[in-house]
Amino acid sequence: VLYSEGVMSNDRIAAFLNAASAERLKLSAGSIYGFCCRLSEASVESISHLESHMLDQKVAATDGTTVRINGRQANIRNFSVNDTVIYTHHKYAKNEEKALLKRMEKYRENHLLFLHDFTVPFDNNMSERDLRKAKNREKMAGGFRKESGNEMYCAILTVIETLKRRNMGLLENVKKLFMGTPAIF
Repeated sequence: VLYSEGVMSNDRIAAFLNAASAERLKLSAGSIYGFCCRLSEASVESISHLESHMLDQKVAATDGTTVRINGRQANIRNFSVNDTVIYTHHKYAKNEEKALLKRMEKYRENHLLFLHDFTVPFDNNMSERDLRKAKNREKMAGGFRKESGNEMYCAILTVIETLKRRNMGLLENVKKLFMGTPAIF
């Protein structure tokens, strides 16, 4: 949670946890980074389940924002429904914009669907609020050093935010992930 939402550096997270444990843990920034890498890797199956769940939804909100990776522009996009949020990373927005324009033309009747189907929200505020976490991290940290850091951040944020949204315990479900059990279905 400190990594994904608190926008704390790995060395500050290590210092905080060391202080909270009365210096018994003796963690380093590298051990925090390793933990985040393992959590991201352990989340793959759960995120796959979330993606399947998202595809079954009638309506999903989505939004995107730019981030910097080693000085270059990249994008984070999210997809949100009431019980799930998925964050994805993309290098090139221009290709996605072209694809989006083609889809908009193809599915023209869905543009103002909220006027005919009152179950469809008329805004994407939920998605914008979800994406604000990534934008705050961008402002505080100045971006990501590597593409893998952006990928790791998106995976961890997907798991943490979905667990919170579903009122599922963070610690016990992160523990499940490390034990090889998908935490979210």
